Amino acid sequence: MSNLNPQQQKVVETTECPLLVIAGPGSGKTHTLVERVFHLIADKGVKAENILVATFTEKAAKELVTRITNLALKQSLSIDTSDMYIGTLHSIFLRILEEYRDYTDLHANYRVLDDFDQKYIIYQNARNFYSITDIDTLDHCCPTTFQNSAS
Repeated sequence: MSNLNPQQQKVVETTECPLLVIAGPGSGKTHTLVERVFHLIADKGVKAENILVATFTEKAAKELVTRITNLALKQSLSIDTSDMYIGTLHSIFLRILEEYRDYTDLHANYRVLDDFDQKYIIYQNARNFYSITDIDTLDHCCPTTFQNSAS
């Protein structure tokens, strides 16, 4: 493993449980995660489809895939990154939904609602929402969220 400080080395070598890595910009998160993935596959024999790496941005996810691929090529190791779950939480969850859709009530033409569509559905159904008995008891929790102006 190349150029890892003690904390990064611990991240790479802690392999018997899930791990959450939180670090600031420029701290070597991507490098550490790439080394960890490579260690899991090359040294621990973990199959690529059993690895999940979630990031906050698509840019970071693409960078991880690129670096893992490059390191694998450099080390002459065949790794199919498309078997791994690398992406944002949203993209990973969407992939899992699609892979296991046959086991759900989702139809082939389901769609993920964007911010506008979510608000529109709430607007369209506000009267039904406010007709719920004792809905005002929720007002004390989130007074700006539950304004009974739809009735």
